[in-house]
Amino acid sequence: MFFASPIWLALLLPPWAAAAVWLMWSRRGERTDVPFIALWRGGTAESPRERRQFRPPPIALIAALAAVLLAIIASARPKLEVGSAGEGPLVTVVLDRGVTMAVGDRIAEVIAAARPVVLEAFGEGPTDLIEVPDGTSQRVTRSAWSQVASRATPTQEQTRDAVQFAVQRALAKTDGPIVVLSDQPIRDDPRVVQIAPSKPLQNVAIEKFVVRESPRPQAMVTVVNYSDQPRATVRVRSGERTLVERAIDLPRAPGGEATVFLDLPSLDSSAVAEIEAADDLAIDNIAHAKRQRSFPSIEVRAPVPAEVRRVAEAYAKARSAHQTSVTIAIVDENSIASDFPSAIVSTSAVSGGGGAVIVAAHPVSAGVDWADAKLQAADVPPGENWRAIVSVGGRGVVAVRESPQRQVWVGFHASDEFARTPEFVIFWTNVFDWLAGGDDGGADAAQHWSSTVIPPIRIAPPSATEWRAKLSTLKPTHPGATDITSPVLLLSVICLILAAGAWPGRSLTPISVPRTV
Repeated sequence: MFFASPIWLALLLPPWAAAAVWLMWSRRGERTDVPFIALWRGGTAESPRERRQFRPPPIALIAALAAVLLAIIASARPKLEVGSAGEGPLVTVVLDRGVTMAVGDRIAEVIAAARPVVLEAFGEGPTDLIEVPDGTSQRVTRSAWSQVASRATPTQEQTRDAVQFAVQRALAKTDGPIVVLSDQPIRDDPRVVQIAPSKPLQNVAIEKFVVRESPRPQAMVTVVNYSDQPRATVRVRSGERTLVERAIDLPRAPGGEATVFLDLPSLDSSAVAEIEAADDLAIDNIAHAKRQRSFPSIEVRAPVPAEVRRVAEAYAKARSAHQTSVTIAIVDENSIASDFPSAIVSTSAVSGGGGAVIVAAHPVSAGVDWADAKLQAADVPPGENWRAIVSVGGRGVVAVRESPQRQVWVGFHASDEFARTPEFVIFWTNVFDWLAGGDDGGADAAQHWSSTVIPPIRIAPPSATEWRAKLSTLKPTHPGATDITSPVLLLSVICLILAAGAWPGRSLTPISVPRTV
């Protein structure tokens, strides 16, 4: 048996030994025979011979001292050598199967390099093989982990963060050595040995791709360089048609960026940017851009019925606004303005009942069964320059105008039944879409270009360290050691309970004097 933290023995054993000796010595008592008659007569008696004897300590005291001693031993983290002399400790191997390791035979290279040295340094024993990025773990023997690792399937995922997380989790979970087979940078630790491929990767990637149509069609492409290549070719195409192609100079500093602006002859509904360079990773050499509809940003600027507010919130949640989106205001008849698109909701009292429903063809009124809506017209009419598209009993309840801005007048009070129907949602969706500038999402609708760019794979090779020398320093002095701190603590608690149960109660001890006749 040996101790992982022997300093606690050196600090705590001397005070415990001193306390134990003092308690044992205090158990030695003195007994003197007192001649009673001589004292009664007032004479002087001969001093008796003192006799000393050692009384055995009680079980409670022995158990208490044993409990303290076991606690001191447990604080030193005792370990017990078990198994054969050639069996080593638990070793954790983290295998990176990410996109940077999937190039060529990089995974096979690091496995071949680690196989003999791990077995030589730690001998036979258990090995936890952790595969990144999925984080699966399996325990195998030291001689079998390389065969299991060789069957791992490479992925096209970036594993920079996943490798660091796996290493930190292994450090917290075990106290044994950790071997990392990866080319991703990780934090240095005395227990971590990283084995990386011998050849660094070359990568040139697209970092940004932006397309605009005004004032003229143009594309912006930003290229980042993690290679020693001096030049690359940037190309923008649409389908099979190449719109523009240009050779650019790449920055020489690792991670440097170069931005180029390209005038385009025309734009279709989509565009693709790609770079042509002598690098090892093609996954981040392409980016896409697509023309998409811009859904409006909705602002409620007046106290409107709760059902209208709920529909506006649901619309905004389902159709996120873009930074170039049109802002639509929902107001009441007291805050009508003509300088922005708006939906004007009447909050005036109802003037009368229903009547014949007349619906004019318009994108706002499309798709709604107005006959079952049971609408009631409000008192305030839409005013001048409005065109009624829905009328009830000869009174306009929905009207629109397009100058100076698109606006919709909603001059009806919806019944509770209509507010809970899909037609109510369809109507307000039509209102928001039309106010945003499009009738049905066609060419007249507000649009923007949205880009999809794969994050560039940053190539930051680990610092050059002599991993073989570091691996040899991690060879355990006590192979096959098992931590027995927990059992020792359990014995300490048992002894403490025994001492508490056997401890005598406090009582007065009478003085016994021999009887003399």
